[in-house]
Amino acid sequence: MSFKITEFNSILYTRAYLSLIVGCFIIFSVTFHKSYSLFAGLLVLSYLSFLSPSIRKQISLSRTEKALILVMLMYIASFFIELFLFDSGPRILDKPAKVLLLIPLIFLLNAVKINHKLIISSFIISSFALFCVAIYEKYTLGAARVGNSINAIQFGAISIAIAAAALALTASVPHQSLKQKLLLITLTLLSCGGLVAGIFTQSRGSIIAIPIIFILLSVLYLKRENSHKIKAALIFLLLIAVTGISMNNSSTMARFEHSYKNAISFYEGRKTDTSSGIRLGLWQASIEAGLQSPITGVGYEGYVRYKNEQVKSGRFGKELLRFDDAHNTYVYSFARRGLIGLVTAITFLGFPIYLGLQAWRKEDHSIAPYAAALTAFGSVFVIANLSQEVILLNTGIIMYTGLLVILTSLLHERMSAIKSPPD
Repeated sequence: MSFKITEFNSILYTRAYLSLIVGCFIIFSVTFHKSYSLFAGLLVLSYLSFLSPSIRKQISLSRTEKALILVMLMYIASFFIELFLFDSGPRILDKPAKVLLLIPLIFLLNAVKINHKLIISSFIISSFALFCVAIYEKYTLGAARVGNSINAIQFGAISIAIAAAALALTASVPHQSLKQKLLLITLTLLSCGGLVAGIFTQSRGSIIAIPIIFILLSVLYLKRENSHKIKAALIFLLLIAVTGISMNNSSTMARFEHSYKNAISFYEGRKTDTSSGIRLGLWQASIEAGLQSPITGVGYEGYVRYKNEQVKSGRFGKELLRFDDAHNTYVYSFARRGLIGLVTAITFLGFPIYLGLQAWRKEDHSIAPYAAALTAFGSVFVIANLSQEVILLNTGIIMYTGLLVILTSLLHERMSAIKSPPD
């Protein structure tokens, strides 16, 4: 007795598998060590479904999805330019290869649409799961900074980005009845979990994105509620209260104070024996190296060589010798790949903000939560990469690219549903 997969079954089975794996990718990817590799691998496994003719026939990319693919390819191409210009080792392509690996997901999500409620639920659950991990590490393990088993800085950025998307997406929940209002409050509290987790990492570069998230969310709720500004204000105050309590229960504020003092020390005497001083020294060296060849940069080895020469000349402290990166995606891209690298990095990181704001301008208010989710998510990564190359490490590049593709697909699906309502 032979078993035949029908045209209908191939789509049905792929949708079920993809729904499960996308949900798990959002929920579990940074909750334990190397989990991002596991679930990214399971996402890649779903590409076998392209062998089905019925799935391939369903692919019809929008201008938005084509633009996303182009932006991703531009980012990858900038690394190939560095490889060929400076004869760098092929390992330079390790990180951008992760971007290439996730491009087929755009096609698959276009062909096999999964339930948007499932994705929204996954973001909310993920934010709460990150909160649980942070609480466990802080109060059970006694960690001074949570997320070190993965990378505290990346963990902080990803946690806050997921929370930002979750908080925006909860605005799509109707809340006319008392039961619905209680549900909205509950979901908002659960979504705040990622903010708390991010704060407990004490990653200053990510935490400074929180005020911007609050502004975006306040605009979202005020626009959605119209005359019900009191209701929107209460939700906004709830977010501030949760964040304030978290900040009070961590050493984050002290770290911000130290940063200010360290920055003053650096500019007064180029003191680079502190976290902030090291960063400022690396940034200055990166800009100077990039200015030697502003169009194409000087490559990885050229940047390291220039930085080390400046240390040996006494301009910067020996602490900088321990670091071969600039702890800032933008100046690092400029140093290594010049304006070509800088423009592609800004385009890649800024694309979700541009796309979200463009969609937010639409008259249909039901689009706003999805547009705000993409905008807030992108804003976190744009800011976090000012003090760390979050997207140049495996965890960061996989999570940024994967969540970008998923949120873009979610927004596109919602906009398509509005244009072509079901019969």
